[in-house]
Amino acid sequence: VDLAGGATSSVTGSVVDDAGSAPANQVCVVAYRPDNLIGMGMVGPDGTFHVDGLADGDYWFGIIGCDFDSDGGTMIRFPG
Repeated sequence: VDLAGGATSSVTGSVVDDAGSAPANQVCVVAYRPDNLIGMGMVGPDGTFHVDGLADGDYWFGIIGCDFDSDGGTMIRFPG
């Protein structure tokens, strides 16, 4: 998507497991470029997420554990 100068956009979606259910543990979706985290959205109990404030460009998306009472977990990359 090409945006007008200074404009931002957002990504909305859902995260589900192989059975089509929302993740059992708290996770976040992150939008990033190599070596640069751009935005993050917490996944709700129904599996939906929203990441806003994204400028024009190409992004990779990943899922990380974001239970802030634990160690965070491992990032899963989704090439795009």
